Amino acid sequence: SSRAAEHVLRAARHMAAAEIAAEPGVRAVVRDIYWRHAVVNTKPTPAGKEALDPFHLFGGVKHLHKKPLAAFSDDCFLKVNAAAKAGFLEYEVLVPEEVVPELVDEMNAMYASEGVSRHARAWNEQRYQTLRVAITSMLFPVLRKEVEGRLLLEAREWVGAQMADSMWAKASMAPWRTKV
Repeated sequence: SSRAAEHVLRAARHMAAAEIAAEPGVRAVVRDIYWRHAVVNTKPTPAGKEALDPFHLFGGVKHLHKKPLAAFSDDCFLKVNAAAKAGFLEYEVLVPEEVVPELVDEMNAMYASEGVSRHARAWNEQRYQTLRVAITSMLFPVLRKEVEGRLLLEAREWVGAQMADSMWAKASMAPWRTKV
């Protein structure tokens, strides 16, 4: 029965995808690709639509659309996270769907057979589907959490550095003197 055969193939692809996703080299390559292509989108909740105006602390992050990870260099992601925790917006960190086939193709070039027979093409299709499962279903969710943690850490470090600079400017100021 073709349904049973497809079920067995799907299970085999899943097992192979888990093995591929566990490989440190594969994780490193996919991590690099993820950092190059992932973006952040935000969307206000009904409460956010009401409360977030341009002058609100979180007003600048109310509508982010495909903001690349590399563009987060200050406290922006800290604001995104705080606004989400306050219930003002929802956010997602993702690789745009139109980029995924290109990413899978890039990985597939390292994994596919160079054979041209009908069987080689069928195996290459299985390899492609396995890679797609490994990347999109197993690695991307893990990398999303990793990216969020790293962006939060970098934003907190930026805020800490700004506070330290401000404190140093105040502490290194000469004492006030009255003119006598």
